[in-house]
Amino acid sequence: YNIAEFVKIMLDLQKEGDLNIDLVTPTTWFRQIKEAVIEAKKQGLGIPIVWNTNAYDGAKIIREVEGLVDIYLPDFKYGDDDLALKYSGVKNYVQIAKESIKEMFGQVGNLILSQDGIAKRGVIVRHLILPNNIGNSFKALEHIKETDKDIYVYLMTQYEPVYMAKDFPEINRNITKKEFERVFDYLVKLGLENGWVQELESHSYLLPDFTKDNPFS
Repeated sequence: YNIAEFVKIMLDLQKEGDLNIDLVTPTTWFRQIKEAVIEAKKQGLGIPIVWNTNAYDGAKIIREVEGLVDIYLPDFKYGDDDLALKYSGVKNYVQIAKESIKEMFGQVGNLILSQDGIAKRGVIVRHLILPNNIGNSFKALEHIKETDKDIYVYLMTQYEPVYMAKDFPEINRNITKKEFERVFDYLVKLGLENGWVQELESHSYLLPDFTKDNPFS
């Protein structure tokens, strides 16, 4: 799509009654997205812009979109740089993610919900529990709390071993009830009271099935 087409898509979604514009993994295209959002807002776009990211953007890129994004939805995948390198092939993940989320929070603050529970502005940080890696989750939650003790956290249990998980026996399974409970208990211990927690069985119904016409049904 070119810029004009993207602008039209956003405005059409607003006309259809969509609640927000969810930009999934937008970092690579941030320059084009920035230009399109500026133009769409000039033409009347008023619903929130969501920046849905793995938090490896870096604070510099987050500053580039300041004033254009209403809701930041980052993952804090790893509390351990060695695991980030092992499983995702990225270096210095923890520091980059912390700096990115700190910049996000500085821009839009804590989550603001409408009276009917719809997000309007702010930050929600997601963390996915990995099997055999509850220590990683403990560290990730500690880092998240450093941004703000009242930050909203979405604790996810939906891990499903697909693709290259077979190459890492320790994560080639779903998480157990005990692993979930230990991470949840630590979340409570840290005093992270705002947010949501997925059901343990979420992996069974949240994984898209791309053999179907509608993979997300």
